[in-house]
Amino acid sequence: MCRYAFAILTVVPNLIIEVYSSLIVVKKQSDMNQVHTIVVSFVYTIYGYVLLSAPAIAAGLVTSSVEEIKLTLHDKLLVERNEDRESSLEDFITYIDGHPMQFTVFKIIPLDWTLPVTIINLSISYQIIIVQITKLY
Repeated sequence: MCRYAFAILTVVPNLIIEVYSSLIVVKKQSDMNQVHTIVVSFVYTIYGYVLLSAPAIAAGLVTSSVEEIKLTLHDKLLVERNEDRESSLEDFITYIDGHPMQFTVFKIIPLDWTLPVTIINLSISYQIIIVQITKLY
């Protein structure tokens, strides 16, 4: 988790800088030979976002799998006739409810489906701030 937190803290600003550099090239529009620079920068940015989002998506898949297991256990509990197994199922369901499957980075950044959207929101917000401060447009 420490490496992932370090990646988030270092890669997101780098991606913001890449987007800003592309905006500068687009604004100048003096040299159409730099189109390949914009394309490479765009591909690099998308690649960075995918790499940052992959662990969060995987964690979201694990969490949803746990929820599916809980539903299956509740279904089995409804049809179970053996009292010992029923008691064991109830105990296990109580344990799963008491210990939810949640991943976080440093107990601050949740690793779930919302992380990719949060990264994009953060990047866009800071990109707008940078463009306004530098008066690029």
